[in-house]
Amino acid sequence: MSKIILYVNDKHMSTVLTVLNSLKAGMINNIDTQDAKPVSSSLSSSSGGKYLSKDKYKNKLSKKQPVLEDEFLSKKNTSTGKYLNTASYKSKLKGRK
Repeated sequence: MSKIILYVNDKHMSTVLTVLNSLKAGMINNIDTQDAKPVSSSLSSSSGGKYLSKDKYKNKLSKKQPVLEDEFLSKKNTSTGKYLNTASYKSKLKGRK
C-alpha cells in the first residue's frame, strides 16, 4: 500500500479534506490528520439543507393542489380572436349549403 503525505495551510485544510472525502469509496483506506478539525460533508447532513431525501420529495409531490378549471377555457361560445370557435364555424358552414 502506498502512502502520500500532504502539508496544507490551516486555512485550506477543510477544502482539501472535503476533496479527499469526496473521492470514490475504496480509493482511500484511511485519512490521518494532525491538529485538524473533522470536516462534515454538506450532502450528508439532513438538517433542512438544499436537498430533500427521496421520501420527503415524494411526500411533497403528493401534497400538490389539484389544477382548478381555468375561467378562460370554460367559455365555449365566445371568440374574440382571428378564428371562430367550433360552434360558430360549424353554423357558418351549414349556412353555405
